[in-house]
Amino acid sequence: MILSSILDNSSHLHNEIIKFVDDRPILIVGSSKDISHIKVEFPVVVRINSSRRWGDCDIWFNNYCNGLQEHYASSGSGEEKYIIRGNGDREGSNMIRNFPPEWHDKTLFWHPAHWETMVEEIEIPRPLTGTIATYWFHKYTKSDIFLLNFDFYRTVKTHTIRGIKQPAPCHSPELDENWIASLDRIQSVQT
Repeated sequence: MILSSILDNSSHLHNEIIKFVDDRPILIVGSSKDISHIKVEFPVVVRINSSRRWGDCDIWFNNYCNGLQEHYASSGSGEEKYIIRGNGDREGSNMIRNFPPEWHDKTLFWHPAHWETMVEEIEIPRPLTGTIATYWFHKYTKSDIFLLNFDFYRTVKTHTIRGIKQPAPCHSPELDENWIASLDRIQSVQT
C-alpha cells in the first residue's frame, strides 16, 4: 500500500518534466570519469546514476538501489530540478528502498508497469541505465537527444564513489548500442 501511494503521489511530475523539457535539446551524460571541467552548453542536461557526482544537471536519472550514503555521495550539489527514478525489480520496491525521503517531492518514481512495457518494446531484458534514460526521453519528448561518453563498456568502468573496477553487465551491451543506433533524433558526442 505504501509503495502504491508513493508511486501515485509522484505521477504528477511526469507532465511537469515534459513541460520543463519543452522539446529543447537534451544532453544525457554517461561517464565514469570526471568531466566537470567541460562547459556543457545544452538547454537540458541529464546525468545518469553517479555521474551527477561530477557536475550539476537539470534532471538526474537514477536506476540503482544502493544505500543512503551512496545516494548522498553521488548527489553533486543537489540542485537538479527533477529526479527520475526507474527500477522494475521487485515490482518497484527497489526504486524506493534506500532513497532519501527529502528527495521524494521532486522525484518521479516511474511505475514498474512502464518498465515492463519498455523491456518488451526494446527486447533487452536488463538494459543499461543510459539506455533506459534514452528510451524515456525518446518516448516522452520530441527533443533531439545527445549522448555524451556512452561507450557501452568498451573500457573498464570505475565505480565513481567506491573507486573500484566494475564488471561489464551480465548481458551484452551491444544490444543496448544497437537499439539506440536504430532510433531517430539521437547523436553521440565524445569528449
